Amino acid sequence: PTSSSLHLHHHSTTPTPFFPLQSKKRLKNRMQPFDQAFDEIATQMVDIIGQGITKEQARSLLAEPMDPNATADVTLPVNRARRFKLKLDGTPSEVSQAWASKFVPTETVVSASGSEEGFVSFVISPVKLYEGVISFVAESGSKYGEDHSVGAGKKCVFEYCSANLGKPFHQGHLRSTIMGQFLVNTHKALGYDVTAINYMGDWGSQYSLLSLGFEKYGSDEKLEADPMGHLYEIYVKINADAAEDASVKEAARAHFVRMEAGEEDALKHWRRFRELSIRNMETVFRRLNVHFDVYDGESMQ
Repeated sequence: PTSSSLHLHHHSTTPTPFFPLQSKKRLKNRMQPFDQAFDEIATQMVDIIGQGITKEQARSLLAEPMDPNATADVTLPVNRARRFKLKLDGTPSEVSQAWASKFVPTETVVSASGSEEGFVSFVISPVKLYEGVISFVAESGSKYGEDHSVGAGKKCVFEYCSANLGKPFHQGHLRSTIMGQFLVNTHKALGYDVTAINYMGDWGSQYSLLSLGFEKYGSDEKLEADPMGHLYEIYVKINADAAEDASVKEAARAHFVRMEAGEEDALKHWRRFRELSIRNMETVFRRLNVHFDVYDGESMQ
């Protein structure tokens, strides 16, 4: 709910949930539970207002109350009728009360009343609204709330997660991953042409250091059984070695030069680590219902 809430009131003093009115386009795409009420109001207002006004014009006069504590669910500001050059017999206050007195309550729209400010206020039956909303949600399923007219096919790119290779996926990446996927899902539901990118930290001297660490501490069996666990174990050990022995860092830098030169022998461990890391990430992403269109990274630049 927004600050300009549209509340439904009945005999209880507690306001029921509100569903703000939107433009006619939004009413068509997203507010189907209100359609019967709008149609009933507009149909009667054609005869009440007269002067050749159409049903669509009458419906366009409807608005949500400006006051969030208003007891009405839908209002018709009398002065809006002037846009169609209609003749109003009396002040807005008098006209609103005259129009309201001619409205015949229905099962859906249970009452209409005029006001000193010149508004015709309509109250919708909470029971009918609940029935409509629940039915609409059930029929829409996972498509409930979608409105592709908002994005209208505009292109939109989200880059998120950015996990590093050779390390377990941890809570540091979880927040941005969930937020990123939420934005992707929301924009797709609104009709944007979305591309989701996981730009990974998959290049740099740390991976040459990890390659050297695998040659010293690695096990093919452990790597296949628990890729991320074993790589992290190696990462900790080789970094401890590098902290104590400067030659380890020098060897890693020399190895990275060979990697950048594209030497296959220098790249073989990195390729394997990258493949295993992505495979592990995809397992985690499936559990989180996270989906990427593109796996990109520093190594591809």
